[in-house]
Amino acid sequence: MFEVDKAENLVNKLFGDCIFYANRELKRLKNKELKIDFNVSLKVNQVNACAKKNTNGEYEVEVEFVAINKIFDTINNLLYNEGFYRLVAFEDKFNNEDAVKYLDYLFQATIKILLFHELGHIFHGHIDFLMDKNVNSGELCLYEYENTETEMSDLILQQAFEWQADDFSVTMLVGQLTYDDNVKAVNEILKSKEHSLFLIMVSATILFTLMGMSNEYRYSINYDYKEKKHLPARFRVNKFVETSFLAYEHFNKDKIDVDYNKVLQAMQVVEEWVNGYLNISEECGKYDIKNNSKDLDKEHFKYYDMVDSYYTKEMKAILKKYSYYPLS
Repeated sequence: MFEVDKAENLVNKLFGDCIFYANRELKRLKNKELKIDFNVSLKVNQVNACAKKNTNGEYEVEVEFVAINKIFDTINNLLYNEGFYRLVAFEDKFNNEDAVKYLDYLFQATIKILLFHELGHIFHGHIDFLMDKNVNSGELCLYEYENTETEMSDLILQQAFEWQADDFSVTMLVGQLTYDDNVKAVNEILKSKEHSLFLIMVSATILFTLMGMSNEYRYSINYDYKEKKHLPARFRVNKFVETSFLAYEHFNKDKIDVDYNKVLQAMQVVEEWVNGYLNISEECGKYDIKNNSKDLDKEHFKYYDMVDSYYTKEMKAILKKYSYYPLS
């Protein structure tokens, strides 16, 4: 477990990698760079991160201290399950030295998903749009706190913002971690660019499971996904996997011949391992892969398709004056 100072120093280095990569693309496109501050927050006991403008009008990204330790502790425990190790290492025999390297790789990738998501809110102009409309104090988070109510009258717009931030996150991370030189730099454990891509998907599944994807609480409260800022985590994982393949093909100009459904099945195995760890560490039995399975039924997908249509057809005009990145 990290102390606050060590956690902040460690994640600040990862944030530097993320902001450099995002700014490099912005500089190429518009010869411009953004200055964004980073800090570790002690506000809540929840896996989360937020983006906002502070009182000085400067962009800022915060990651909850609890998130850093929970992500590290979870991956550390999972890697000493030989079944999980075999899945991520593409090897049958457990190797302790390599397990430590996979811990570092998966931890960094998971934290970067958080960071790139928040940077997506900034680079795509969501924060400035909200500030302009005096909504939510210009703050957006990866995951909403329980009982949080949005001030936005158009929830579909906020859900589309979150979808776009997820897309930004996976696109940036795939571009960074499946780049030939970066894969070669960690070739002691990475078998290929496709192996790195798979580990990105594993990291996303770990993160969304830690954010409550399998939590039973949604059955015990009056929960309406249409009235939430974020679409259900189970759907977000599926979209993350889908977008990972699209991003890989974009950056590498190479289509992967893989069974998409088998990849999703592998992510379900990851989810079950995370659930097992959570049920033991929290001394409960509330995490189960069967929970929230309705998130992927036909009724839900009708709504997701409506949000997707809004995202692809309406967002460009809405964000034209706010986004730093070109909107396709």
